Amino acid sequence: MTFEALFLHVVPYALVDALAFHAAVLAGDGRGFLCVGASGAGKSTLVGLLPERALGDELSVVKRAEDRFTVMATPYRQGRRGEARLAAIYLLSHGPTNRRTALPPAPAAQALTPQLFWPLDDAVATQRTLALLGELVERVPVWRLSFVPTPEVWDVIAAETP
Repeated sequence: MTFEALFLHVVPYALVDALAFHAAVLAGDGRGFLCVGASGAGKSTLVGLLPERALGDELSVVKRAEDRFTVMATPYRQGRRGEARLAAIYLLSHGPTNRRTALPPAPAAQALTPQLFWPLDDAVATQRTLALLGELVERVPVWRLSFVPTPEVWDVIAAETP
């Protein structure tokens, strides 16, 4: 097992009241946005388009902090320091226009599951992770974001939730 594989395996066990995602983090005006997707969905594209807003595009952590969730990128690979109140989660895909569509909690949790680092060989830790994911999607808006790779996508990402 490589060091990288070992590190990614251990991360979910090291977190308390937090979840680790394969995701990019964008931030602005004190609000953070978790941008999730499989390889090729657009995480690195967004980071490249919006470098002044980007905290990282590989390993990101969402933490429960009393009455809210916060998001931060880790220093893993090219992340930089920064943490913000989690305002929204975006499930990414490239598309012909910049468009976001709200997801209800159950489909949101199902869509986020593949990009979450799971503590798979510990039933208690797995149950704790599942419960925290459920709380996250109940409290933070989750959107599908189809986007054109231009900086104007920030206006859609940062738009206030109705």
